[in-house]
Amino acid sequence: MDRHLRLPLRWGSGAVREESGTFGALLRGYRTRAGMTQVALATRAGVGVRTVRDLEHDRVRQPQRRVLTRLAAALDLSAAEQARLGSTTTAGRPGERDRSLRIDVLGPLRIRHGDRPVDVGPPKHQLLLGLLAVQPDQPVPVCDIVDVLWDRPPRSCRGLVQTYLTRVRRLVRAGYAGSATAPVIVRDRHGYRLALPADRVDAGRFRCLTERAARAHRRGQLDRAVELFSAGLACWRGPLLAGAGTGLLRHPAATALSRHRLDCVLTLADLAFATSAAGRATTPLAQVAEVEQLHEGLHARLMLALAGTGQQASALRLFGRLRAHLADELGVLPGAELRAAHLRVLRQQVPGTDGRPA
Repeated sequence: MDRHLRLPLRWGSGAVREESGTFGALLRGYRTRAGMTQVALATRAGVGVRTVRDLEHDRVRQPQRRVLTRLAAALDLSAAEQARLGSTTTAGRPGERDRSLRIDVLGPLRIRHGDRPVDVGPPKHQLLLGLLAVQPDQPVPVCDIVDVLWDRPPRSCRGLVQTYLTRVRRLVRAGYAGSATAPVIVRDRHGYRLALPADRVDAGRFRCLTERAARAHRRGQLDRAVELFSAGLACWRGPLLAGAGTGLLRHPAATALSRHRLDCVLTLADLAFATSAAGRATTPLAQVAEVEQLHEGLHARLMLALAGTGQQASALRLFGRLRAHLADELGVLPGAELRAAHLRVLRQQVPGTDGRPA
């Protein structure tokens, strides 16, 4: 791929301009659009001014992913803009393979070296890698690893943890596109840590996108918040670590990630209703509802989103199924929020949509 591929840049005036698509030119264009000096960008991103200057003059052949993540957040780049910026750093010689390591946990555990899937190995290896990847770049104590791997730990459990770590390290190191000597799983005084940039782990991408969405929401940029929450929730391919053992799914990091997904989809729905974009919330709500089958607030919003996109019959069927499910499982009637949503659907007092797809 030609590293100097011509790419469009959006400038502060809103016009589209063709520019030589080196990393430096692209970064400079995004900074100019944001109205920042090099000093201001460096301060906001928490990097050195010299780093920004060298990057803009293409003096750095392979910028660190940690730096890229900070710059993207400081410039409030969209997911597409981040990908465009990243593509100028990974473009190499014609025919060169992308061997970057990516680990996905928002669904069945998946590891890829570039576009090549890799067999994660036996269940214990999967549990260990999954535990590290649900909290990327955070130390995981050995006692947590032991608790996840065994209900009744054997006497040799700590030695076995070391063995499993060695094997998992070997598995992921083969696809790491960073420094030739940099470890992917590192140990510090608090435990073991998956030392990968946030964009290499889907849980990290989800967190980054939803944090940016929350900032946009606080600034009153509702359409932007809807876009970012939608992008973050799209990182999920199914239930967290589908098929993993219950010990891992009960771990605080795993439950916190699932809870954060729920909070984000509820916020997305409220923002979508407020901006006449009910269709943006329908699919994310339905996906989370498959996991949170008794959450009344979630199902109330899904009913409103369905009715708001012309699917009143589906909304009413959903209410009937949930009412029966609540009676069978808990022996209770639908709560006030669900009944209110049902009444709004019947009266056709539902949020609208501007026609944008989910």
